[in-house]
Formats: sequence, C-alpha cells, structure tokens
Amino acid sequence: MEQHHLTEVTEVDNAYGGDATIPIPSATKTAAGNGTAVADVAVARRLSKDQKDTLIVALRQYTGQQVRIVCVPNDTEGKRFAQDFVAVFRSAGWDVGGGSGIHQAVIKPDPVGIEVTLNTGEVKSGQIMEGVGPLMDALMDIGLLQKKNVVLSPHTPADVIEFRVGLDPDHAPITK
Repeated sequence: MEQHHLTEVTEVDNAYGGDATIPIPSATKTAAGNGTAVADVAVARRLSKDQKDTLIVALRQYTGQQVRIVCVPNDTEGKRFAQDFVAVFRSAGWDVGGGSGIHQAVIKPDPVGIEVTLNTGEVKSGQIMEGVGPLMDALMDIGLLQKKNVVLSPHTPADVIEFRVGLDPDHAPITK
C-alpha cells in the first residue's frame, strides 16, 4: 500500500465507536419572493458532469478499490446524492458491491457533508490504501472537501474506504 500524507486525521472516542463528522459546504441559491423578501431555497446536491468526469479520471487507475457508500436512513436528498457517487465509482472501476451500492446506517452523531472514513487500525499502522489520497484530492478539486481530513472508525472494514454521504451541511441541525 502506498502511503499518503493527510492534512488531519479526525478521531473521536465516544459511545458510538470513534466516529466523527466533518461539515462540508454545499450549494444553495437565494431566491427573491415578489421582489421584496429574500429567502434561502434548498438546492439538492448533485454532481455535475464535469465533477463526475474529474472524479472518474482521478480514480480510474485504482480499479478494484473497495468502497462502501453509506448515507443516513430516511435522508432522500442524501441518498440521491449518494447515487451520483455510485455511478462515478462504478465508472472508475471501483467495487461498490452489489445492488444499489448504497448502505444506510445509523451513525451518531449524524454525518454532515462528505466523509471519507478508514479503519482505525490500518491508519494507525501506516496502511492507507492507494486510492484514498487521489479521492480526497479530487473531492477538494471539485469543491466537496476543504482539506484532506479522514474519519477513523474501528467499524469500517479493513481495505475498504467508507464513503459517507451525510446530511446537507446547509440544512443539517446544529449539534453541540
């Protein structure tokens, strides 16, 4: 396995097994109502063709990489956004598993934005899969990550990148 240098590794030991969230900004638009009031209108997160192409080109050389795409249960917007990533990963030759390629999981606190999650033991032993760095670089290039952060979880299988599509950061509840 190639070693990639990450800007930061986020690890939180809590009752839920060391998971943490990283908020990522997403698109919103402002609309004026009758020319007087201005309100924020939610825009569903979707990948543009250019964003998909950027990701596919960056990931294609890591064919066979296992990735587990996870979203929050009952989050239809997040599941639709996750479907974009399923198509990207499959086009790049990554293994998303069978069926829809999307898993729903209760992770507390709810993830917000995009999270790249790796197995705690692997990272602590210096074992970072080759595709992790290029995935994060591409996510930064298309504006979905602000910096190279990973989340560590003992629940993430070894040799698998868990790709969490969390709640829309612009509309997620504020937690303390």
